[in-house]
Amino acid sequence: MISDCASIWKNCLAVIREQVTQQAYQTWFLPLRPIRLIDHILTVQSPSKFHCEWIEQNHLQALTTAIKKVLGENGKFEYYVSEQRVEKKAPQLASSSPLAQSAMLGGQSLAVLKHTPNKNELLKANQNVTVRTEQVPILAAQTRYFKQFPLNEQYTFDNFVEGNSNKVAKTTAFTAANNLGRTSFNPLLIQGNSGLGKTHLAQAVANHAKANFPDKKCIYTSAERFVTDFIQALKENNIQTLTNLYMDVDLLVVDDIQFLSGKTKTQDIFFHIFNHLHQSRKQIILTSDCPVAALKGLEERLISRFKGGFSATIEVPEQDLRKRYILTRLASEKKNLDSLLVDYIAENFHSNIRELDGLINNILIKADLTKTEITLPFIKNMLNELSPREVQVKMSIEDIQIVVSQYFKISVSDILSTSRRREIVMARHLAMYFAGKYSEHSLSQIGFYFGKRHHSTVIHACDRVTQALKEQENAFVDALAALSPKFGG
Repeated sequence: MISDCASIWKNCLAVIREQVTQQAYQTWFLPLRPIRLIDHILTVQSPSKFHCEWIEQNHLQALTTAIKKVLGENGKFEYYVSEQRVEKKAPQLASSSPLAQSAMLGGQSLAVLKHTPNKNELLKANQNVTVRTEQVPILAAQTRYFKQFPLNEQYTFDNFVEGNSNKVAKTTAFTAANNLGRTSFNPLLIQGNSGLGKTHLAQAVANHAKANFPDKKCIYTSAERFVTDFIQALKENNIQTLTNLYMDVDLLVVDDIQFLSGKTKTQDIFFHIFNHLHQSRKQIILTSDCPVAALKGLEERLISRFKGGFSATIEVPEQDLRKRYILTRLASEKKNLDSLLVDYIAENFHSNIRELDGLINNILIKADLTKTEITLPFIKNMLNELSPREVQVKMSIEDIQIVVSQYFKISVSDILSTSRRREIVMARHLAMYFAGKYSEHSLSQIGFYFGKRHHSTVIHACDRVTQALKEQENAFVDALAALSPKFGG
């Protein structure tokens, strides 16, 4: 029977090969091994449950066509998934009851087999093919993935300066770190613009888990690195090793999840990993540079799952937080500055924490190299030298909308509406124009904050204001003259 089984599967592979890509054929079908053929039901060994699910989701039609063509209309197909063990000696068949999955091609759905092959059946089936019941060995590639993402030991909760702009994000991250997978913050999505501390918090969770739960497995990575690893694993025909690695963790932290945008195959893999971890009550931490609803190029099923957790936003740091960060940074360098100088920097530098850190670093280094006393003129020169535009006041889009609506004596909801009244359209265009000029948001993000409008609408608004100023339209000129000073212009 085994010879017939092997021959049948070989014929099926020939049909499948004509319907899928060479890469898909080598990655997903060649690893399958025929076990038995009874009553037109072909049973094959699969490396894992995930392997079965991937085939069902992406290549079920090709498999169905092959089975019916080779075995006839009554032909059916079953997966067999063994318990995976690590064996130092020669692999042996598992004596315990294996976990089995079937794809009964007719119903076209996964279900648990009522009857699973016993040891004698598998031994008999093993005459001409290899039945793999041992766990896929931990390859060097797996340990390499861990080593590629060393955590910054300075990124801890203790070193994170808390303020009103990041308090919710820090609190939820700390709670999740202490209760891995056992809170409603799963997944926890930390969102905010670049340089506000998302990576610090994400790594703080991993560092905390590492220090307090040494028995827990953790992966910290970036979405960009995940994509690179996926492509490499695909080239090496090693997808299973990669997925096994990610599915076997207690904590998965992925930075800049928006980088998965447009990468459909990688999203498929991540979706299965995400589902497996979430259903197993493992903790997932994600960071993004924009709100979930504004993430473009991600499949709706991923967006839906991200929304199922909790989103914590980190805003641009307020003045008090900037001041405390400056003092913390000076203390770490064992430096002192007059309190008036600290207040001046905190009041006049309105960018993100990363750039504020760079400013402090430049001030200290230049003063040390030139043997210059740090005075108010010195700091003013550094501000203008490093980033003249940062002297302008950075405002949130919400603040800009409020200021513009007050000038036109309308409500913010009017600006966000679809009304085409002249004064509302003008206010909307100006608010978008100021958001593009004085906020740090992208055009897509600005559009999202203006009633989920497309970025092309923002471009049109900015062009309209620019053209109006060029042609000296009084209404626009007067509004710009009155509003610009409020934004530092």
